[in-house]
Amino acid sequence: MGIFIFILIVVCGLAGVTFMQVAARGVLVVTVPYPAEVARSVVRESFGLVWDKFAEGDGTDNFQARLRRHPPTLSAEYEPAEDGGCVVKLWASRFVSYYGVMGHAQLIWRKRRYVARKLQGAVPADLAER
Repeated sequence: MGIFIFILIVVCGLAGVTFMQVAARGVLVVTVPYPAEVARSVVRESFGLVWDKFAEGDGTDNFQARLRRHPPTLSAEYEPAEDGGCVVKLWASRFVSYYGVMGHAQLIWRKRRYVARKLQGAVPADLAER
């Protein structure tokens, strides 16, 4: 019985690591009903003092955690949508991998989800009055 529990824990651990790696390497696309300038300000406000807002990366805005060793870069790109809104793409554009495993994958996954929630929940004042 003990070996079964051990194997179950190992399998669950490997499944969790695999999920985090796949989720952190993907692109998160968020469509918002307001213009790119407003979306950009919401994204920039989502990163506090422990994030470098002028990091090198492949996006329009690139952010890197300051208190990490070899932190990945979270990039954001803004494109106008057909309906007048904006499409925001969030992804890890630069990262260090150790034997094929992305370093700080959970950090990127959590921060992308946080920024997406902020984008979807933000309603600019001029749109709220309508």
